[in-house]
Amino acid sequence: MLEAKKYNLIEWIISLADESVVDALQSVRKKFDVASPSADEEKRLGASSYDEFSAKKFDLEELKEIQQYQSSTKEELFAIAEEARIEQPIDALIAELKSLG
Repeated sequence: MLEAKKYNLIEWIISLADESVVDALQSVRKKFDVASPSADEEKRLGASSYDEFSAKKFDLEELKEIQQYQSSTKEELFAIAEEARIEQPIDALIAELKSLG
């Protein structure tokens, strides 16, 4: 699919007769080339970003405090389940969620 789009674009560019349109396309390309990192840079940035992220340790209690997290009560969960018309018992859903994590 992507290859077909590329070839269609190339064919369109080849068919252009107006030099000002080609100049405009070159200008767009230059802006894009400056804005996007090279493949090597992209690999380096991707790897370093992941390495930095994976090296961080998160304190769940601190995160809860920062985000002002309030856990839902069982009554609230039952009300949500009732409103959503969930037929499976909420206890079974909670057990299923725990088994996934």
